[in-house]
Amino acid sequence: MEIARVIYEENNLREVFARLLRSRSDDVRLRAICFLHEQAFGKAKQAVDVSGSITHAHTVYRNPQLAALSLDELQALDNITKKLALPAPDGPHNQTESKPALEMVPLESEATRSE
Repeated sequence: MEIARVIYEENNLREVFARLLRSRSDDVRLRAICFLHEQAFGKAKQAVDVSGSITHAHTVYRNPQLAALSLDELQALDNITKKLALPAPDGPHNQTESKPALEMVPLESEATRSE
C-alpha cells in the first residue's frame, strides 16, 4: 500500500491517464476508461445468480397454561370461544333504544329581518 501511495503522489495523474487513453492497445484504453468511470460514478451493479430455495420454519406458540389443560377442557374452551366469536343475533332485545332526532328550529338572521 505504501508503494502505491508514493507512486500516486509522485506522478501527474492527468498525464498518466492521458497517455493510457492514447495507447495503441484497445485493452489498455478500455481499462483506463473503466477505471475512470468507476472512480467517478462507482462500480456498476452486477447480476448475481442465486440458486436454491428458502425454507420457512413455522413454529406454533404453545401457551403453557393451555398446554396443561386436558383434552376435554380444551374442547370445552373451544366451544365457549366459538360462541363468543359469533355475531349477536338480530332482534329488539339487543338493540339500544334510539333517541328521537333533534327538531330543527329556523334561525333568523339580520338579512331575513330587513326584508
